[in-house]
Amino acid sequence: MSFKSLALAAALMWVICFFPAAQAGCLDQVTGESGNNFSTAVMCTNTLSQPSYQFSFYENADIFYGMFSFDKRNAGWLCVTHGNIEGDNLKCQKSGLRNVQAAYQNGNSRVEMIDLDHRDATDRMAAILDSDLDFSTAGRSADITEVGCLAAVNNSAIYLAYSASNIYSLSNCLFAFEKFLSKNPRLALKLR
Repeated sequence: MSFKSLALAAALMWVICFFPAAQAGCLDQVTGESGNNFSTAVMCTNTLSQPSYQFSFYENADIFYGMFSFDKRNAGWLCVTHGNIEGDNLKCQKSGLRNVQAAYQNGNSRVEMIDLDHRDATDRMAAILDSDLDFSTAGRSADITEVGCLAAVNNSAIYLAYSASNIYSLSNCLFAFEKFLSKNPRLALKLR
């Protein structure tokens, strides 16, 4: 990996963190050629007002760099990963005095947070997956355990499952959730 690639990735992440996009949702750019010559850049911020989160990824054939912030006013999680693949050199720091809230209220929706490290999480996940969902990142409980997160929407309820011991995994489910909302603008407006 060249110094130029690393400098570009660092500059992109700095811009993303300190000057977030005015419009919520995700912006992505994928370039590719034959072989392993590709790059992917993604910047996302929450469509709904609560909970707050931002994440960004940059990847090419030589490096992966990612940042994720979650609930900056309460829990204050900030995660950074860099290396050959996602998860290399992962460091997450909690700067807030509180834990992630159990629920957040948006105008027309409620976001329920479920910590997968709690005892009752398995039963709650089963009940959510058995309900009539508009969207889910998992089809069964084993998928949630494997990925380490869940994002699901049922009418005006949003369920976000995460592991407090590995909050970074939640960024993958939030990315899928933001992509879903971008393809379903009516539902996104209804949830606000």
